Amino acid sequence: MLTPQSYAAGRWIGPGPQAQTIIGPVTGQPIAQAGGSDLDFAAMLDWAKTTGGPALRAMGFHQRAKLLKQLASYLDSRKDALYALNPLTGATRKDGWVDIEGGIGTMFLIASKGRREMPDGQVYIWETPQQPSWRYRLGSDRCWLRPASKQRRLSGCHIPSRCLRRLDASPC
Repeated sequence: MLTPQSYAAGRWIGPGPQAQTIIGPVTGQPIAQAGGSDLDFAAMLDWAKTTGGPALRAMGFHQRAKLLKQLASYLDSRKDALYALNPLTGATRKDGWVDIEGGIGTMFLIASKGRREMPDGQVYIWETPQQPSWRYRLGSDRCWLRPASKQRRLSGCHIPSRCLRRLDASPC
């Protein structure tokens, strides 16, 4: 019987005494136990704010991409175990191919794009405007400012770096 664990507040937590039994759709037999542990949501939030978040923010784009590639490589080397779980869900190997190979391939792709297309740092200045809302003219440059929220409220703007240079400003 499978007993999946969750990583919460810096530790692995398995199913607890009140775990739910997961019934397989093919045989109708129990295949896993999940949940039922008392999760300390305040501790999880505190861990994210004081440990996980700062560690992630300290990494640059290339470091994150390398980490994602390592995860994809780890899963790729263990995909036979994932395929072995596939029949428990009622799926064939061919059905699972989309999820397993596709998911791992997507991770490799995003990791590769992160290394090739992102700067080796923690700030990305996006110079191509998307759905511009306002247009300003700064000398010979046309600068588009776009609201940062879906409700189109100006809680912040995306300002192209060429406009910042023109204003002798720097990004936050």
